[in-house]
Amino acid sequence: MKCRRGFWARGIRARLSRSTSPPSPATVPITARKAITSCAIRPKSRGVEARVSGKVLEFSFPGPDKLYIEIEDPAPLCLFADPMETDVPKPHADNVLYFGLAE
Repeated sequence: MKCRRGFWARGIRARLSRSTSPPSPATVPITARKAITSCAIRPKSRGVEARVSGKVLEFSFPGPDKLYIEIEDPAPLCLFADPMETDVPKPHADNVLYFGLAE
């Protein structure tokens, strides 16, 4: 399955909002350039349901997963959500190259 790179493929914008507590679901809104008339989130076995309102598709999923979002086109938008890190090194520890937030 060939995936598009980045979240701006084909005029689609996606934003992932996640909580600091891993058990809570993540919500993903995806905005297209025009009204969405058909979509699918795969694999179907995950049971992730999409909510569509005009140009916005939104869905939630419970945790780390690999999902493929198809909107009006056979080439999917790939979403790879990794588990949150549990053993995070200190920013200035030895052997750590830290890139902080842009100011």
